[in-house]
Amino acid sequence: MAASTEVVVAYRDGLHARPATLLAKTAAAFSSTITIENLTQGSKPVNAKSPLTILSIGIQRHDRLRIAAEGEDEQEAVEALAQLIAHNFGEAEAETEAEADEQQEQMSHE
Repeated sequence: MAASTEVVVAYRDGLHARPATLLAKTAAAFSSTITIENLTQGSKPVNAKSPLTILSIGIQRHDRLRIAAEGEDEQEAVEALAQLIAHNFGEAEAETEAEADEQQEQMSHE
């Protein structure tokens, strides 16, 4: 039995090299076979453990993806990858901090 979920990419830059590599490294931590499919672009499922195959399906902001896994840790794998995408690859907090620092900087010059 396989596990799968669909997610929408909110990350402002889509999946370029850094987030694709982070996604592949996260997928590689699981023993299950994991694929990712860009439903918006109509791609075929590709190996989620390879940054190059992830990049090959051209994931952009607002694209709908299907993450599927089959194996002993399939549910955990799907959940981990969905969470990574949902949390903008860990950059949402960094952006908020950078914006707060920028606002603080502007206020100190007034």
